[in-house]
Amino acid sequence: MNNFISLITIVSDNRQHLHEKLIDSVTSQDVELEWLLVFESEHSARVFTQKCNPELKIVSIVSSSEASIGEKRNVALSCCSGEFVANLDDDDFFSNSNALSTMLKVAQKSQSITAVFGRSVDVVELNNGDFLFSSWEQAAPGLYIGGNNALNAVVGKGTMPKVHSSAALYKTSLVKNCGGWGEGIPIGEDIHLLLNMLSQKGFVVIIDDVVHCYRKHSLSIMSRPNSRKIDNEILPKIYALHGLSLNRD
Repeated sequence: MNNFISLITIVSDNRQHLHEKLIDSVTSQDVELEWLLVFESEHSARVFTQKCNPELKIVSIVSSSEASIGEKRNVALSCCSGEFVANLDDDDFFSNSNALSTMLKVAQKSQSITAVFGRSVDVVELNNGDFLFSSWEQAAPGLYIGGNNALNAVVGKGTMPKVHSSAALYKTSLVKNCGGWGEGIPIGEDIHLLLNMLSQKGFVVIIDDVVHCYRKHSLSIMSRPNSRKIDNEILPKIYALHGLSLNRD
């Protein structure tokens, strides 16, 4: 396995107007990577890749539009050749050109480290093309050591620290050993993967650097009216899969 990063992105046809910023942020990264793109059709793949820098190493994959996010990511995961794997949603972008290399430097400090999470910020595009940024309430920087105690620490008093899969760098071999992202989960597959990692006594490091911009817009899953259902129904089911419960008192 090569010492570079495999980056996975699921490309949606209805977000084409958001892809220019995505492509620019990936092209600017100062680390060697391969970009695994999961498309809904061959036509979509051609349209998107024509916009990309020809020097980018791109692996195009066509998957059923009916497949879940986890299923699509896992198809791409099976094609990864990098030692580390990252994910970037197609409506988001990296905060700067060294977002991936910042996490990579931390991940390479010890063979025991299985994942590194940076910070995310919400961004809203203004009419003039500028972006308005707001910080997330997020997990405190530090090291989370796997095992039952770590699972309880991460979940805390019924609240999962706000980490985002697009602000993470994972060791590819461990993601595969954990079965990848949850395939039967409509959303929260990144939390399911994190809990799987910790249950296998993985070492997860959370750093204070902002590496990921979460773009809030009308097509964002968290902007939909069902966001409350996601928080109150779907996420507790994910915790229950790991023998955990949410105490909202």
